[in-house]
Amino acid sequence: MPKNLSSLSNEKADELITKVLKNNVETDKLMDRYYVKMKKAITPLRAGSYMQLEFYILTMIRAEIQSNIPMIGELDKKVK
Repeated sequence: MPKNLSSLSNEKADELITKVLKNNVETDKLMDRYYVKMKKAITPLRAGSYMQLEFYILTMIRAEIQSNIPMIGELDKKVK
């Protein structure tokens, strides 16, 4: 991420968002693979309970990260 967020270019913004989207897709694929394995090893109900907890933790982590990143529109306001 650029040290000076006010100099975020269209290209860099596109690169960052593309990486985030790719990471989210890869995370979902990983969760899917583990759910398939878990539901065979334990019951689907227990595996679902674990997945629910995992989704909650992941959501909390993402929310914390997001709360520390300025909104893109806010970058424009700070430049003016």
